[in-house]
Amino acid sequence: MSMLKIITAVVTAADILGVEKLDTSPFMGGQGRKALLHIPVLPITSVLSLQGHGPTSDGLEPAEASTGWSSIVGLTSASVQLQEIELPQWIRYEVTTADVDGPNVPLILEGIQ
Repeated sequence: MSMLKIITAVVTAADILGVEKLDTSPFMGGQGRKALLHIPVLPITSVLSLQGHGPTSDGLEPAEASTGWSSIVGLTSASVQLQEIELPQWIRYEVTTADVDGPNVPLILEGIQ
């Protein structure tokens, strides 16, 4: 069982990407579980947020425009690089200010048992 989940935020265009269901241990989102969020490379000029969504009634991925998406943490060049976050059922990132020169931002979730 891996204790790490890596989502690489591609910051070269404003977009919503990286939707993943957190349904395996130690990432059982939506059940009061937490994880450490490591951000080894901060964005330079881009702005992005890690967002979460609770369970859906049909178990399928929530729509991009669903009102259930909310921000877990906003990321800029001044962000703290190690944070504890509560895990949602679904997770994604949204780039609101792009940086055509990057760098892409690895978001590493470390599961807490």
